[in-house]
Amino acid sequence: MSILILKGFFLGFFFALLPGPTGYGIIRLAFAGDARKATKWLGSLMLADIVILFAILAVPGISLLFGNSIFTLISGIFLLGFAFHIRSQKDKNVVATINPFYLTLLNPAIWIGTVMLLASSNSQSLSDLFIFYFAIQSATVLYYLLLIFKTKKFANVGTALQSSAIAGIAIFGVYSVGKGIFQLFI
Repeated sequence: MSILILKGFFLGFFFALLPGPTGYGIIRLAFAGDARKATKWLGSLMLADIVILFAILAVPGISLLFGNSIFTLISGIFLLGFAFHIRSQKDKNVVATINPFYLTLLNPAIWIGTVMLLASSNSQSLSDLFIFYFAIQSATVLYYLLLIFKTKKFANVGTALQSSAIAGIAIFGVYSVGKGIFQLFI
C-alpha cells in the first residue's frame, strides 16, 4: 500500500506541473496576488475531480467511452479552444469570467486522465483506488498551495510558467486531435 501512495503522490505532483485550464487559472491568480481566489479555484478543482471520480466508479463501462476516438478528438478541440481563447485575451483578468468547477467538470481531458490514472494503479480494490486517488490529489493540492502562498519566491518565473502552461495545453490539444483523427481513419 505504501508503494501505491508513493506512486499516487508522484503522479499527482507530475500532473500538477502540467496544468490544464483550471490549473492555468490558479497559476494566473496566484501570480496576480489573489491568493484567496486562487485557493477557491483549487477547491473547485478538487471538488470537480471528486465528482468525476465518483461518476467513473459509479457508472459501469463509462471508462470505455473515454477510449473512443471521437471523445479524444472532442477533448483536443476543447483544449485547443481554451488555449487560443486565453492567448487571444488582452485582459489580464480573463479567469474572472470562468467558473472553475464547470471548467474542470466539462474538460474531457480530465475524464480521460482520471480513467488512465485509475488504470495505472493496477488495483481492483475500491479502497486501494481511493487511497491512490487521495495521494494524487494530495500532491496536486500541495503543489498549488505552495505556488499560491510562495509566489514571491517564484515571481521571476511567473510569466514563463503561465506561457508554458498555455503551450502545454495547446500541445496536448494538438496531440488529442491528432490521435482522435488517427483512430477514426486508421
